Amino acid sequence: MQNNRLFKRRGMIPLAIALLLWVTALLVTSFYPQVFHPFAEPSTQGGLHFNGFYRELNPTQRIAQYLRFSANGQVLAGATDVGIKPENMMIWFDTTAHSLARGTYQLNEQGQLAFSVSGWNGVTEYKGLAQDQKLDVVWRKAGSDKDNVSSFEFVPVP
Repeated sequence: MQNNRLFKRRGMIPLAIALLLWVTALLVTSFYPQVFHPFAEPSTQGGLHFNGFYRELNPTQRIAQYLRFSANGQVLAGATDVGIKPENMMIWFDTTAHSLARGTYQLNEQGQLAFSVSGWNGVTEYKGLAQDQKLDVVWRKAGSDKDNVSSFEFVPVP
């Protein structure tokens, strides 16, 4: 009871509420960093860009393949109709999306890249080179002995 009068007398209730909100926000962003800061700075590393997508347009189909890399070593992969604008994909192309294939990558200073992603259609392994806003890769579905070649262009997204 005496503590309650102390807060009221000194006008400390607003300060206590602000402190409680700050601590709550700190805890939430600590436990769920992928929701609040999924793709952190820097925006590039070893020729690989993090502030947008890499997009491959397949000229024989109306499908666009997308890759998105984060500075923490995570990669997301997905595909959509070519009519969807990349900036509209930001709504669902993040670390919380369950429909995307995901994995981790390794990158050296020369831009040589290796990664695999796992999703609803299995595991796909990639090796390639990231340079000059372009990503050239050789990829293979797990269990297959056929190599495929793809070129992705970087699309910055604000």
